Amino acid sequence: MADLSTEELMAYDGEYEVRLKIGGNTFEMPVIRSISTANQLCDLKFEIGKTACGQIDAVIEKPSVNFERMAQIIPYTKRIDCDPEGEWQQRGVYYIDTRVTEIDGGYDLLHVTGFDGMLKTSRDYGNLGLTYPAKTLNVVKKIAELSGLEVEAQTQNILNDGQTIPEPEYYTGREILGFVAIMYGGSFMMDRFGRLKLVNMANLLTKDEIITERILSNRYAVPIEVGGVLIVV
Repeated sequence: MADLSTEELMAYDGEYEVRLKIGGNTFEMPVIRSISTANQLCDLKFEIGKTACGQIDAVIEKPSVNFERMAQIIPYTKRIDCDPEGEWQQRGVYYIDTRVTEIDGGYDLLHVTGFDGMLKTSRDYGNLGLTYPAKTLNVVKKIAELSGLEVEAQTQNILNDGQTIPEPEYYTGREILGFVAIMYGGSFMMDRFGRLKLVNMANLLTKDEIITERILSNRYAVPIEVGGVLIVV
């Protein structure tokens, strides 16, 4: 993973505004009551053969609109203690899995959970409509296409080396991605823009991807809302 010291991680502690776009509708604090994300690859360690699926958990004041099944959830953050006029940074693309209405202090709240695009690859696509042995790049791009996803540019560069795989039988797209990941000594995840990314020694997690976890993950930080501002400690 990226070489991040404790001091570098702590440098990203501060005050952040958070924004959520759910089904095309934008919600900001204090309507957002809580939010956390988790990605299995963003621990500070290196693993091979995983197909990591990110998760999001958010509670907002119940809106008047109804969200479609598997509507997109896109979180954004903006640091305001150093740069109040800074840009909003996208922090992933997720799809609604569950939604539950809750009541707290007289407020109707909506609790939503979701998973990122990796879950969409968990289908059996047969032989993917390819001729075998097939190049790994073509296989991964086809799985992405059938899952409604894209492949990150550097991942395409890495896979464009002519290696091939035999015809997979009775495997889901996600399992095939795992086999390809082993061939390249890495693992697959979704990047913060919702694209398939192969993480290996030639394409490490970026500092920004690890910091996403620092800001929004309960494993690295405890988000506290004070006066409509998210404080990471």
